[in-house]
Amino acid sequence: MNYLDDECEVIRHFQEIECSSVFFPVETVGAIDCFEKIHYIDNWDKWVNTSGKADSPPDFYSNEFKYMMDVMRVDDHAFINKKGKLVNPTNMKESVIQKELVNSGLLQSFPNAKIIVNPDTKLATHDDHNYGFYRDNFLRTIEHHKTKIKMYRKNHSQFKLVFFVMDESSAYFEKIENHNEGIIMKNEDLVGGKPHLHFWDEDFLESIEGTDIDYLVWYSPYKLLRSDMGILDLPKVCVLDIKSLDFDKVKYSCVRMASSEV
Repeated sequence: MNYLDDECEVIRHFQEIECSSVFFPVETVGAIDCFEKIHYIDNWDKWVNTSGKADSPPDFYSNEFKYMMDVMRVDDHAFINKKGKLVNPTNMKESVIQKELVNSGLLQSFPNAKIIVNPDTKLATHDDHNYGFYRDNFLRTIEHHKTKIKMYRKNHSQFKLVFFVMDESSAYFEKIENHNEGIIMKNEDLVGGKPHLHFWDEDFLESIEGTDIDYLVWYSPYKLLRSDMGILDLPKVCVLDIKSLDFDKVKYSCVRMASSEV
């Protein structure tokens, strides 16, 4: 079991992020308040954890703040195979390694350790980190949780609903043909392109626009891009006020999207 399978660990991880890494596409009073109520550790004892299987959803709520929150994870590995089954080679490899660690007895010597496994699937980059997988996983996850909104509203009427997305994908960029400057890959070659700004991606935002969600907290701590001008300082957290998405969005070409993990 990855420690981020625990919703409380996801929030603890999130609360360690510096405020300078947070971006509000539209800086509303509500979006700022939502972020502060979740991010500031002193506020966290005002929340009730209902993420257990026997608890009434969503995962957390606060009677004092009048917020409820559903936590979900997305990545850029999983895909639907030809048999219609969801497959995630990275998670499968991770489970094997976790089992080996348990069987080795090593974890018994460090009972309080939080183990992070970063498995090498030996897959080609496009089969391991794939924009199409990423987009589809995001949309599939959001759509699944949207089906539960009526239940959430029934359990906590008059509360603001927060969708908290733990985004474990890598950074992406849209390649530009016949361009000699741009993103620096691992082998120091330059590939012309523009960074993928997920918080402005039309394909992603269409799944939340006009819904009964109040806020989306999009936590993506693993996006790193190097360019010919240095490290691109992409935000690690984006907070979207769903009622304020009336801004120009970007349509990316799926076939030209590439992961920075190349």
